[in-house]
Amino acid sequence: MDLRKITPQSKKGVAGLDTAQKVFGALLTLGVMGFVFIVIFGNLEGSSGFSTGTQGYNDTSDITNNLTSGASSFFSNSGTWLTLLSVVIIISIVSLVLNKVRGGRDGGL
Repeated sequence: MDLRKITPQSKKGVAGLDTAQKVFGALLTLGVMGFVFIVIFGNLEGSSGFSTGTQGYNDTSDITNNLTSGASSFFSNSGTWLTLLSVVIIISIVSLVLNKVRGGRDGGL
């Protein structure tokens, strides 16, 4: 895969900053959406439209429990995810350095 085709050829690090901005923007969007879903389904769970024991109440309760338990389990496992991410980043850096040392004949990873 030739990374030069998909990244801008700027010599001042602008491509890296643009990529980081896009990644953090995507993570922020996902976080806000998750928070909004928790608020919406939390309000639906306690509404008078769903009486206890109905299918609507059970579905809303299940979704709320899945959202909150998913967020808490993600952050309890974040150490593992960050360790795996750091290993991937180190491998990528080593492969990029090896590619540059060899003269860039392959053009990418």
